Amino acid sequence: MSKLIKILNRVSSQLIKIDEELQIYQIMNDGIREIIPDVYFLISKLQPDDMNFRMTHSFGFDKFINPIQTLLGKNPFEIDFPFIDMDDAKQKGYESGKLFHFEDGLFDLVNGKINKTICKAIERILGISQVYAIGFSVEKNHFGGASFFITQKTIDSGVINEETKLAIETIAFQASHAIKSLRHIHALKEKENDLIISQSRFNELVNLMNDIVWKANGDGTELTDLNNSFEKFYGSPASDFSNNPNLWFEVIHPEDREIAQESSNILFSKGKSECEYRIIRPDGKVLWFQDRKSIVFDSSGNPVQMGGIATDVTEKKILEEQLLLKNYALDNSPSAVGFADLNGFITYVNDKYVKLFGYSEKTEIIGKHISEFATNVDNPEKVISKLKSGEPYFGNGIPKRKDGSTFFSTISASPVLHNGKMMCIMAVFVDITDLKVVETKLRDNEAKLSKLNKEKDSFFSIIAHDLKSPFYGILGLLDILANDYYDYSDKERLKIIQSSYYSAQKVYNLLSDLLEWARLQNEHFEITKVLLNLNEIINENIELFKKNASEKEIIIRNNLNENINISIDINSINTVVRNILNNAIKFTKNGGFIDFEVRQSNYEIEISIKDNGVGMSEETINKLFRIDENITMPGTNNEKGSGLGLIICNELVTKNNWKMNIESQLEKGTTFKLLIPK
Repeated sequence: MSKLIKILNRVSSQLIKIDEELQIYQIMNDGIREIIPDVYFLISKLQPDDMNFRMTHSFGFDKFINPIQTLLGKNPFEIDFPFIDMDDAKQKGYESGKLFHFEDGLFDLVNGKINKTICKAIERILGISQVYAIGFSVEKNHFGGASFFITQKTIDSGVINEETKLAIETIAFQASHAIKSLRHIHALKEKENDLIISQSRFNELVNLMNDIVWKANGDGTELTDLNNSFEKFYGSPASDFSNNPNLWFEVIHPEDREIAQESSNILFSKGKSECEYRIIRPDGKVLWFQDRKSIVFDSSGNPVQMGGIATDVTEKKILEEQLLLKNYALDNSPSAVGFADLNGFITYVNDKYVKLFGYSEKTEIIGKHISEFATNVDNPEKVISKLKSGEPYFGNGIPKRKDGSTFFSTISASPVLHNGKMMCIMAVFVDITDLKVVETKLRDNEAKLSKLNKEKDSFFSIIAHDLKSPFYGILGLLDILANDYYDYSDKERLKIIQSSYYSAQKVYNLLSDLLEWARLQNEHFEITKVLLNLNEIINENIELFKKNASEKEIIIRNNLNENINISIDINSINTVVRNILNNAIKFTKNGGFIDFEVRQSNYEIEISIKDNGVGMSEETINKLFRIDENITMPGTNNEKGSGLGLIICNELVTKNNWKMNIESQLEKGTTFKLLIPK
């Protein structure tokens, strides 16, 4: 027992003086081999990335490595043995810190990773009969272990007993502790070296920085460190500020001193502060600084050190002011303006853009692709490619709003360049929907005007013919009277005068209708509505045509049995009713009838004038209200007309916002329905 204690004491003393991990394993090997002379000793480590054991060191195996490698077909130090594949008993035994016996020898140790026959062959080469292993742990974390291969000769000698096992376990424990200490020392040295390197690099970096970096004592009265940027910005040597601590405050712009003082108060109360202020250099130049500082307190709450960084933000402030002005100008622009990156994704839009496309917030648009807004544009990707080449784009499109509605827009886009480099794309949308509507109306009106002019040309051609024809007759008859008056009897002369009168009457009626039609073309045609009794209006107009109707034995009936009051223009309703009634008499055969019917709903009054006259074809109905068509036809008793009556009716119906429907069948009669809103 005393021998084992001596070995353990020596191992313990040797492990205190080690400098590297291999020495630990060598000392461990020497101590164990002194206890068990013929032992073979292997060190394996757990690889943290895949949790596999891998052999790293061997003792006593040198002359056997080649035959073992031949049997395995590969270098044994390259073989991985999965720790996770071990059963729970083996894992717990390995991690227990106790010497663990593998009943099935090497095959059991490698957990079947090597063929059993090969394992037995290796055992025969080494002359071993038993295999033990013990795990290494540092701070309860298992990281490797030692395996011991015992020969039969050693077993037979009785060396392997509880005392030797305890000694091996003690050496393994001491080795684990030594590894832990060594790693801790190495870690500290690495950290110390890293800290020295880091501090050196930090100092270099601080002096290269464009910011002012400073440190001072706890109350800020004495500078302890200041980088090279200070004099460049302040325009004075640091010694001026060391000699006059108040100079720090004096160089601050008078308008910003209160801000700086408040920041200092916050620093001492909260341990850190940040503010922006201006300084005035000796040369009068004003600079803006962003000052960030913090303070370190001891355990008693006393300030021991403070430091900070001051960044020159003068250019940033100028840019912010310029940007503020530009944003104000953009947001108040009457055009929708947006910016996109070189891939077409929107980075900025103004207020008009948000409103034009029907959104509530700019954030709803930013990040979307410009093609979502420049819809109905030929090949948006091609447009972006063109812009990337430096060319502007001008075109029209029909963009889509958030709610799906569309509008007409001009789209102009151009690359934004800085120092010759393209930075982004600017697009401007101008809503031209109203202009498009006006253009469409102008085109429509132009077409209508052209059509109307053609119709009027045709109309006046017809009217000219209709006016000339009676005059030829009148002039001929008057010529007879003027030159051959005495050649005719009184009766013959009376007949000539009567014919002239009828022709003159026809011309007069045509001119009256023409003047009425011309009056209706006036934009200032006035409609004056008064409350009238519809029954009275119908009866008065029937009374006007009683003589004409009686000559053809036509019965006119007013079937309205109630008094209906209606707000209406008296001249318009009388003109329309008279013309329709006159036509009905004209084209109704002797002995026919004409009926007036009135129906009313909540919204309108319907006046229908129905006759059992000759009727009209669909073709004739379609031409009734066209001034370029001459559809003057003689009545059933050869009555004449100007052909303008129904055209005048249609004009009045339109002017009053009424409606007029015609139903007719040849030889069965015609019904005119006048629909008047209440």
